[in-house]
Formats: sequence, structure tokens, C-alpha cells
Amino acid sequence: MITDLIASPRVLATVREKHGRKRVDVCRVTIPATPGAGWLLRLTKLRAHDHLISVKHIGDADAQFDDCNLGIYTPSDSVTDPVVVGSANSLIEAANLSAIDEWPTEILGDGLTQPENFGKALWVYAGVSTEPAIGTEYEIVMEIVSDAAGSDHCFMIGYLAGD
Repeated sequence: MITDLIASPRVLATVREKHGRKRVDVCRVTIPATPGAGWLLRLTKLRAHDHLISVKHIGDADAQFDDCNLGIYTPSDSVTDPVVVGSANSLIEAANLSAIDEWPTEILGDGLTQPENFGKALWVYAGVSTEPAIGTEYEIVMEIVSDAAGSDHCFMIGYLAGD
């Protein structure tokens, strides 16, 4: 039995909040010289039952890269674009990444910054009403809301995986 030792009285620990393998995906993207608003940057693919714990940004200064959403999408193939699950800003809303970040800077926004939300699975953040099958995959996608000019950006996405 695993218990939360600081709780009084002691209670069972919530499943997967205290165990799992911490992993980090490093995703480098280059914004083209003339992208339009609404461009989607596919950052990484995670399983629906993985637990997102951190999103950090390193990047060039880009004055117009000031309104970005981070959301959960269905995986895409070489033909179709990813389709949003829930909302395009289910993880982060209106992130301002216009200033230069020389060191990894945490950019977690709506939802994940609330202590009571840490440890939830991706499918919960996506607003899916019923738990998906084990092995279901989602993509973490950055949506550029405003126009952005050519620049390089790197995202470090930390998560707990159960494998």
C-alpha cells in the first residue's frame, strides 16, 4: 500500500501521481519567413494517459510571436492536418514568446499552473468525456494566433509516462 505520508490521516496516493518515468521531449521548430495567423506547429506526440508536468521555451526574439496557444490534437499523418481535441488553448492560452529566451523558460499557462490540476492525464485536459483506450496518442500543438516572422524556437516538454 502506498500512502501519502504527509497527510493526516494517511490516505492512499492517487494512481500515477507519485510514480512513472519522467521523460523530456525536445522539439525544435523554425518559423518560416512568411507564416500566417493560424499556423500549427506540431511539437510532439504523447499518449492520452501521459501526465504533462512542464513546458519550457528557448528561442529567438520575434516581436510578432506574442500570441500562441498550446493544445491537444489528434495525431496527423502525411495527408491530413491534426484535429483539435477540446480547445486549441486547453494547455496554454495567449503565451507571449516574443522576447528572447536564452535559457529554458517555463511557459505553462491556464490549467497546469493550478496545484489541483497537476498529475492529470492528457485526455482529462483535452476535455474528453470518456477515458480513451490504452495506447491512444495525442499531439501537443502550438497554434500561432498572430503573424510571426522567421525565427527558431525550442520547446522542452516534460511528462510522466507509465511505460
